[in-house]
Amino acid sequence: MKPIAIAVLTLCLFSCSSEETETAVEYEYFIQGVIDDRREAFPQEDIPAVNTSNTYFTNFQQTWLQAYGADHGAKNQLWTIRISDVDIQNITLPYSDWENATASVSWDNDLTRYDDRCGIVDGSCVFAASTLTGLNLVITGVEDNIITGTFYGRMTLIGTGFGRFRDESIYVDVEEGEFNIQFRVDDN
Repeated sequence: MKPIAIAVLTLCLFSCSSEETETAVEYEYFIQGVIDDRREAFPQEDIPAVNTSNTYFTNFQQTWLQAYGADHGAKNQLWTIRISDVDIQNITLPYSDWENATASVSWDNDLTRYDDRCGIVDGSCVFAASTLTGLNLVITGVEDNIITGTFYGRMTLIGTGFGRFRDESIYVDVEEGEFNIQFRVDDN
């Protein structure tokens, strides 16, 4: 009887741990962050009908990155990162000098759980932050049309579409944000 009790106790010690920490995502290209103690990790998905999908626009020094959740057809699931006034092909890394440039991050994953206004017809919501409002974003690598970096900060609720609003009393803190996105270059 003792060997069975020891085996059960050993099995419970290894499989009944009270807290598991989620680690890096399993996607090659992604945007992710921890919000409300939950890792929100979405893979890069280029949408052919949208020519701005994961693109660096050289003439405007604009970089538009996005990643969508697996269920984004059923509900809104996305991360977006916008980098403005930065020539990402000619910067010193790591890059975090936002004095003459800006970066923003937004996140959406069925935000009606935060506010009913997010579920109106022709309107939705995102949580968003920018380097102008305290977002910390660092570009850590740009090589072979792949951009990597980290981010963290407080994101406030913003209504989009016909239900536009900004409510700074509703916010989330994103931690351990990171991105690894393959981009195309648009010289037009």
